[in-house]
Amino acid sequence: MLALQLPTLLTMCQGMVAIQLGWESPQHDVLGLLHFWTLNNGVLFFVPLLVAWRQGGDLRRLWLASLLPFALCNVLVFTVPWNNIKIMHSWFLVTCILTAAGLGDMWKTSRLLALVLALLSVATGLVSLAWHSGTHATIPRQMLDYAVYARFSVPRDQAIATFPDVVMLLPPYSFRRVYLVQSGLSYAHGVHPDERIEALKRLYSAATLEDLVSQARKLGVAFVELQAHDPGFPVNRPLIESLPLEVDAGDMCLYRVPLHADEAGEAHSRAGGQAHPSSGKT
Repeated sequence: MLALQLPTLLTMCQGMVAIQLGWESPQHDVLGLLHFWTLNNGVLFFVPLLVAWRQGGDLRRLWLASLLPFALCNVLVFTVPWNNIKIMHSWFLVTCILTAAGLGDMWKTSRLLALVLALLSVATGLVSLAWHSGTHATIPRQMLDYAVYARFSVPRDQAIATFPDVVMLLPPYSFRRVYLVQSGLSYAHGVHPDERIEALKRLYSAATLEDLVSQARKLGVAFVELQAHDPGFPVNRPLIESLPLEVDAGDMCLYRVPLHADEAGEAHSRAGGQAHPSSGKT
């Protein structure tokens, strides 16, 4: 399983992988972590362990092997730590196999109980899928196109300041680094996530072009994303929209931060002093 993921791991270079020991999750209390993994493993999360230990042999080795990439996500921290690792490893495939084996054995002794547990697992999965459809379970075509455009517009060694609703798209589809402006899941070599979030908010609310460029250079951000929704904090939209537009995907636009403030000023002058048309993006 690890060998199959090596191409992806090697592609995620330029600071996308940082070494940090310990548990990395937005929930640090025991109940929060239990809730997190129950949601992601389903209500029958206890079945694979019981099956692996009762059956022994190949099933036990399969379960132990599935723990290797699971343990990796407590050592290798990605810029979007949990979800990227969750998608990459085969933990859920293994748990499905072991759960099916456990329900199969149970069917021999108590068909009613096995049927109830199977229906319960499927029902909770369908309810979760329906609850999150439109925000988590489905990805609109516009967002997929946006990620593809970003891959061709953003150099591989440069980073994007973005928002949580598209952050899952940019690393796997564009192979580009991202820094989240509204989440504690961003990480960058010794910089505390909360400090980075505050710095990103200062970037978005910069009063002058010089201040914006300065903040971007400190953060290592080369592109700034604007969206149609209100992020809940001050954003100097006219200033950001005066930057060179690299990707226009309707409700999501990506603007390039110049290396120097005078570079943007010259481009602004050549364009006749007109900023990009206001689109209500904040």
